[in-house]
Amino acid sequence: DLKRFDEARQLFQRGVQADPSDAATYQAWALMEKELKRFDEALEILGRGLQHVKGKDRASLYALQGQIYAKKRQDSAAEAAFKAAINADERDHYAQFYYAQFLKSRRRYDEACRHYRLARQYYRRKPPWMPDQIKRDMKQCGCE
Repeated sequence: DLKRFDEARQLFQRGVQADPSDAATYQAWALMEKELKRFDEALEILGRGLQHVKGKDRASLYALQGQIYAKKRQDSAAEAAFKAAINADERDHYAQFYYAQFLKSRRRYDEACRHYRLARQYYRRKPPWMPDQIKRDMKQCGCE
């Protein structure tokens, strides 16, 4: 029901107005738009978030930006976003994991293995599916 998504957008808008530095609000809003295949809207939201969010919290926004650019087959923009995510917080296991998946999908297996290892090293108990996925992906890349 599209009305619910419009209501959600209004709530997200209020959330970013109340606290423009909250990365989680921008991320959740952009994820919703990504799932609706509204990629340009999601990228715009992430861009706004990156104007306000500081420090390590930027990693999650850049990592999501990378995923969206990858979906749009804009590889250089995707790679730049993933690298920015890792520069913002090298220990962000999501950034390492999604960059590794991007590299794997482009058959850059040696590089993917490095980032899968870092994702595994920095993993912090969430999401629970990630360790098994890392293990499967590393096997497919020939890492282990």
